[in-house]
Amino acid sequence: MNNYKIKVNGATTKEAQILLEKLGYTTGTGFGLNHAVWLFAESNGTVNYSSTEDFISDIDYQELTLPQLRDLVVLHRNDVNDANFKLFISPSQGCLSLYKASDDVFYAYAEKSKCWDKSRSVGIKNKDLEPIQASKEDEQGLISGAYALRALADGKEVELRDKENNWVRANNHHLVGLFLGNAFDFRLKPRTITLNVGIPAPFEPKVGDVVWCLSELSEKGYEARTAYDAEDFIPHIAYWRTEEEIKQVVVALRGGIKG
Repeated sequence: MNNYKIKVNGATTKEAQILLEKLGYTTGTGFGLNHAVWLFAESNGTVNYSSTEDFISDIDYQELTLPQLRDLVVLHRNDVNDANFKLFISPSQGCLSLYKASDDVFYAYAEKSKCWDKSRSVGIKNKDLEPIQASKEDEQGLISGAYALRALADGKEVELRDKENNWVRANNHHLVGLFLGNAFDFRLKPRTITLNVGIPAPFEPKVGDVVWCLSELSEKGYEARTAYDAEDFIPHIAYWRTEEEIKQVVVALRGGIKG
């Protein structure tokens, strides 16, 4: 295993933790998700964190962005279903399955060895490249196996995705090893709620803006955040301009959820 460091915030820490666990690292049960500024994946398989911007370490860490970490998971998983591009070769050979990483480098799926190999011949300027439209369920909401075990212990309903891509109920009768490997995806069972609320419209922030967003880690239900680069803004999270606006959102949601 390698030594990595990933800068995170309240919105990205959980995803980074799950991705690292998919690479085989272990975070443990007392992991401080609400305090982390940096995550450190160690060569011994453990993950630690720093709650400050500055840190001192004798270890030489390779810094990764969240998109780069996602790429590592895909390349580690070696699943042809992760292909996001295809390239027609010939009628007899069909199409070559490709994965374009966040740095625009292409990897070709080798059918014989069942793994991704860095392509020397395919580049972003290839005219015959065809993007593959994502058909898999949006993976927002996935949890790690360790988190799934803790959720079961807390009495929550957990589901796992079986080999037929169906979500089925997970319970304490399943072997612990099932939760510790990378063979299955897990999620908390979705709940249907009824909302009857009116809230201020969110906006699309720019780098450097101070914004307000919902946060399950805050007693108030929201937090302020500043983005130092475009990757700090998460596409599926809504942002508001002022604290007064986010207060209205929290009040409306807490009053409008009927269960």
